[in-house]
Amino acid sequence: MKVWLKSFLFLLLNAALLYSQWSQDPTVNTVLDKPGNQRAPLIATDGKGGAIVAWDEDNGVFANWVDRFGFRQWGNDGVRITPVGRIALVTNIISDGEGGAVIVWEDLTHAREVGTEVIDIIENEMFVQRVDSSGQLLWHPSGVAVRTKIDSTTAFNFEMVTSDHEEFIVVWTEDRRHPYPQSLPLDFFAQKIDLDGNLLWQENGALITVDGGLVNVRRRVVTDGAGGFLLARFGEGNGNTVVERISSEGELLWQPGGVPVNTGGAFDMDSGGQGGAVVAGVYFPGGGIVQVRVQRISPNGELLWGESATVVTDGADLDTSPHIVSDGHYGAYIYWDAKDLNGERKGFLQHIDDSGTILWSPIAVRFNVTSTIHPFFISDLQDGMILLAIDFFGTSEGQFWAVKADFDGNLGWTEQGVLFRQRPVNDWPFVFDVV
Repeated sequence: MKVWLKSFLFLLLNAALLYSQWSQDPTVNTVLDKPGNQRAPLIATDGKGGAIVAWDEDNGVFANWVDRFGFRQWGNDGVRITPVGRIALVTNIISDGEGGAVIVWEDLTHAREVGTEVIDIIENEMFVQRVDSSGQLLWHPSGVAVRTKIDSTTAFNFEMVTSDHEEFIVVWTEDRRHPYPQSLPLDFFAQKIDLDGNLLWQENGALITVDGGLVNVRRRVVTDGAGGFLLARFGEGNGNTVVERISSEGELLWQPGGVPVNTGGAFDMDSGGQGGAVVAGVYFPGGGIVQVRVQRISPNGELLWGESATVVTDGADLDTSPHIVSDGHYGAYIYWDAKDLNGERKGFLQHIDDSGTILWSPIAVRFNVTSTIHPFFISDLQDGMILLAIDFFGTSEGQFWAVKADFDGNLGWTEQGVLFRQRPVNDWPFVFDVV
């Protein structure tokens, strides 16, 4: 099986480079091709216009470095990250700041399936490894155990952040305090690892205690820029989003229960600069109105865009799930779904400045939640944003499109965007990652 790659920053920043492996034909993409099955590719920047890509196979996790010209630097097959004989699924990858990467995987080698048809869990483990720019493993050959097997419990929803590429924090959800058959409520745990592979918090992770008995499945994690992180989750009662800040020592810094940001549910969060965050959500004030709200929260837990947040629109689609990304100036770009004046369902873009003021007239783009799979919303590193999505509406082929807008709302590639990958339905990239 083939793992298809097309890094957007490669395409955008290096399209003019000669003698490269990158193709400008959307039906021809750089491919990592080897015997067997390759799945779930994840990508991290190498800091030089290229990337390190990690994926899992039937016999473990592998990685390869693709340089800025599209050439594979660690051989055709890449390098093995996990020991031989491991049943492993790659979950996260992040740059180590030195041309290598830190890679997290879920290990099922010693797993035992526990449960019934109603509740079914797998007793998994979690490991992390660092690989340098030459493809050499820098930590223990078996990886560093972030979480070892705990009877009748399972861990999932792994995320990884760093403030300085000197220390890395892995955050996950699990049922350790309420093992099967109870399994609820769930809790958050975290572990910090330094560049040498030393675990800095307690064995099997530090419990991030939050008030209430909610099923804490959905959450977002971003760095606070000071060695800790911010965590967004559902609050009690009306499902309002709550943000917690956790220090570099793993301690909660704000009020018990976190700070409600009044953006509603279906939330997304990004770093807001200076240790804070920007949050977007869907809010239902009544009367059939569906709002998209955004809020900026300070490093001290203060709501900077008013108690009721900034209302981006009163006409969002009921099924929308907004996306948000920082604009690099303490404001944010937002994406949501709605119907245009002609009743056609589309995606919309908006820009909010550092005071919470709406800057644009909403910009309609070709995507919407009913015609796309897993859209990505990222900074273009030049004060603008890029929206990327697989569009399958009305076509028998999987088409990957990109739309770009600058700081002032000018569409660099038109509303239609740029088609950069097109394949038959049975060859779609269902799992994808972006840097």
